Amino acid sequence: LPPLDGPLKVVVIDSKSENPQQDMDENWVAMIDALGHASTISDPSILSSEEFFDGTDVLIVSSGIKSIPPQDIATLLAFVESGKGLYIQSEYLANYGGNIAFASVAQSLGADFTWTGKVTGQLKPVAVNGCLSGHDGCAGELPYFWYAQSGQSTAEGFEPFLDKDGKDIGFSYCPP
Repeated sequence: LPPLDGPLKVVVIDSKSENPQQDMDENWVAMIDALGHASTISDPSILSSEEFFDGTDVLIVSSGIKSIPPQDIATLLAFVESGKGLYIQSEYLANYGGNIAFASVAQSLGADFTWTGKVTGQLKPVAVNGCLSGHDGCAGELPYFWYAQSGQSTAEGFEPFLDKDGKDIGFSYCPP
């Protein structure tokens, strides 16, 4: 990830086009703007090329349920390989688009990442650990979290940053 101080230019991929109640994109934009960064919500079609790379520091795929075509996953990988920050929302089922994309990007970067199982129910609170804990713009815990898919990786550069009862449900990657 690039340094979290900014201002950064953040592109958030639309989450509401499949389901208007999936408003994660708006939540991300509100948080990003409140932290003093510049954000925009974009259609998933921007992933069909690398044209957006130059004007983007961080890319957020805000919906974990949408299918992400293999060519768009390749664009996500190229974005990370170019030194940019990427967040991919995952969900509680390993066969959802965000989970598939995250595992694919992680494995392409040489990780032995695998999804290991569902964590069900209201997962509150969820601890924020690792490289994101203690940052001025990050909370120490998430007061509300609903279902998740746990995963694991022992690869260098991968760090779990969300934990619920000893199960890792969020990951960051910083190239070694």
